Formats: sequence, C-alpha cells, structure tokens
Amino acid sequence: MAVTKVGSKWSSGSLVFFDKATGAALMTFNPSTDGIEIVGPLYVGDGTNQTSVATDGTVRLSGNATAWKDMVGNLLGQRLNSTAGKVDYDWDDNCLVFNSGGSLAVAADRVQWNQQIDHQYKVGEVTFKPHVHYFQAVSSGAVTPFVLSMQYRLQRNGYAKTTDWTTITCTSGTDDIFDYSASEDDTYCQIAVFDDIEVECGLSDTLQFSMARTDSETGDMQVYFVDLHGEVDAFGSDTEYGKA
Repeated sequence: MAVTKVGSKWSSGSLVFFDKATGAALMTFNPSTDGIEIVGPLYVGDGTNQTSVATDGTVRLSGNATAWKDMVGNLLGQRLNSTAGKVDYDWDDNCLVFNSGGSLAVAADRVQWNQQIDHQYKVGEVTFKPHVHYFQAVSSGAVTPFVLSMQYRLQRNGYAKTTDWTTITCTSGTDDIFDYSASEDDTYCQIAVFDDIEVECGLSDTLQFSMARTDSETGDMQVYFVDLHGEVDAFGSDTEYGKA
C-alpha cells in the first residue's frame, strides 16, 4: 500500500518519519558525533531513474542512474593459433597486425578471448557495446576501409552450452569515433564500433569472442585493444553467486 501521509517525531534522541496510517517507521535520522545515520530504505530520484539504498546499506542504480563501464579485453597477451595465418604480433608497437583476406572459419586467421559478466554489471536483458582500438593511417584525408568481423556467443551458468555464434562487423572510416579527414598525414589512435550485443545474461556468465580481418584491401591493420561498454547498477553482487 502506498504511503499517503507522513508524520515525524523525536524518539530516543532520533528523528523518525513514519506512515501515519500504519505507524510504521519509514526513515530514522540518528544524530551523533560522527554525523547522521539514516536507517532506510532511501530512494533518490523519481522512482524510475534513481539510486536506492536498502536497510542493509546495499546500493542499487536504476534507469538513468546507471553508469557505463569498460569490460576490458587485452589482445596482445592472446596466444595465436599460428603465425602462418592472417594475424601476427607486432612487438614494437604492442599490438596485433591483421592482414587482408582473413576468415573467421580459419583458426590461424583469428584471435579469440572470453570475458566474464562481472558482478557490478546489470543482468537480465542488457546491451553491451563492443569496439576496437587501432592505429589508423591517414593519407590526404583518406583512410583504408579495413573490415573486422567478430563472432560472439554467451555461455550461461546453469544452462546448456551455446554452440551457435552471432557475427557482427565494423569498418574503418565508416564506424570510427574520430574524424581525421582534415588532419595532416600521420598515424592516429582510432576507435571503431561494432553493432550492439543484446543478450539476456546472469551473474558471471561468459561472453566468448573470435575476431578476424575479412576485407581484401592492401595494407596491414594494427589493433591493440578490444573492449565492451556495459551498464553497471551496483558495486557488486548481493551474495557471492547471486544478484537481485
């Protein structure tokens, strides 16, 4: 039942706000030398977009109160299947070099990694935004339209193994964040975005990835980082293996 009338009173040195209909305490302020203790639950916002603090101190963010956080996947430490394929290490620039004509179906052409859904991320129906960091050469305002193809699938704890992959792509020059067309000829740090990943996931589920360069353009593509943007709604989970 919604609270329609709120009263207040001092009780044992504390200021108590209570439901006039039931007499139930809604919030208690306990002044002390260390500050004011608020016995919640406490809600800041409009009911949809808000920060809530439960009586045990657990913080939850909802609606527009959620924040975006990187889920990092460092590529340089990945073990390549074979350097005879279309991807190899560049130890001088701390990156991977992708050659043209690669295929996701060829193990030597791709790099693979797994990323866990960390405890602070939203669970349920969520969106992750994958993107790649790479060095982009600009010549006379033009860039080479390299294409990276990425496969992903979600492995859910407590469910059967997922065997099917979903493929998404990004193209340099088209899906870039920064526009260097008016810049001097040089090599620049660029970010290119893939299509969004929309999944229903739970705590500590695992996203599996593989990526290859699949265009036929000349030249090498130097990629040094892949990560996902995802929304966080808490500092962590309620229990070791569960999140409300």
